[in-house]
Amino acid sequence: MTRGDVHTREAHGRWESVVEGRPDLRWVYEGEKDAVRHGAQVADTVGGAHVVERGGTSPDVHDVPGHLDGA
Repeated sequence: MTRGDVHTREAHGRWESVVEGRPDLRWVYEGEKDAVRHGAQVADTVGGAHVVERGGTSPDVHDVPGHLDGA
């Protein structure tokens, strides 16, 4: 994925959202719903795509208007 994209995934029984290339921008949630909602808000703010990774399936990628690969 591209720097600035937001990845939301389950990790050790909780959910997290992390900005690609910015490990200091990481949030942890108790539930999937809050994680996905906030991950989308973060992606909108940073101008990246929102990638939702659910165990064992292909990720759902939600592009943000104006997002350019390599940006």
